[in-house]
Amino acid sequence: MPTVWVSESDLVAHPSRWHRRRIRVTADWRFMFEYSYFATAWLRPPEGFRCAYGTYRARVVGTWTYPGSPSDLGYGHMGQWPGELDAESIELFEN
Repeated sequence: MPTVWVSESDLVAHPSRWHRRRIRVTADWRFMFEYSYFATAWLRPPEGFRCAYGTYRARVVGTWTYPGSPSDLGYGHMGQWPGELDAESIELFEN
């Protein structure tokens, strides 16, 4: 599946436009206990990925799921998020 480069501002303004697409985007990631916020959605790191809790500038490649209509299940911790980025790779930058 080809990767689509998306700006953070486009992703936030029109999240459902990228639904089920493999994207590459750079944005702030807030990662804490039971919290993983990235561009209005839950970021699911790749299996085995480890980093300390904190706020990072991150470039992520993965599949964006954001159906645009309310879901009974939701995404992320306790289904509280309207969408999810299932990451294949995460590159962290200094803030």
